[in-house]
Amino acid sequence: MLVIESHHIHTRSRLIPGATSTILPGWLNLTRVCKRWRIEALACTSLWSRLTTIMHLNMMKEFLRRSQDAPLTIITDRYLVRADLAERLRFCFSSAILDRTKDLCVSFGALDSQPQTYLRILSRPMPCLEKFVYRQNTLPENPLPGEPLQESAGLPSNLFAGSAPRLRQFTIEGAFNLPCFPHLFEHLQLFRLTSASGNRSFAPPSFSKLF
Repeated sequence: MLVIESHHIHTRSRLIPGATSTILPGWLNLTRVCKRWRIEALACTSLWSRLTTIMHLNMMKEFLRRSQDAPLTIITDRYLVRADLAERLRFCFSSAILDRTKDLCVSFGALDSQPQTYLRILSRPMPCLEKFVYRQNTLPENPLPGEPLQESAGLPSNLFAGSAPRLRQFTIEGAFNLPCFPHLFEHLQLFRLTSASGNRSFAPPSFSKLF
């Protein structure tokens, strides 16, 4: 219990000195307090269930191994993007990961040079998903040539193949548009929508069409 309580308090990540591309969760310090705490931390699968693309791929694989069968939190982070981002994204968007994902946070600007490759993968059932956040406002510096930004950043019309039975929270930040997903919204407890800064043309659909 000590480890879990501390985990909720100390969650700030830090850089490894001399290796600016590697992120360590702040709670890893708990494993160095004493032998007992290390044993408890290594045995607590929920501590290892949060994967983010700012981690090295080997670290992500080790977290996945230690998480065992715990539900996963997946975050595509646009900060500290490195040359092997595509490899990290393929790992996070694999079926083995998504089948276990409980919380999914996707930033458009963190999907490398071919964002639609990864957005199309979301046209699959998500049996364990409870919370989905799409940060459409984190746009790449160079939009795809010849393609309107609003279209290249849009979610697939068949999001989650219409099947996410546990989905309770749905958030889109900086929206340019919003396809309607009535089957996904049936059991929502929270729906949050914010439009992109300066986008005066955005008109959210009526609630009758959304729900």
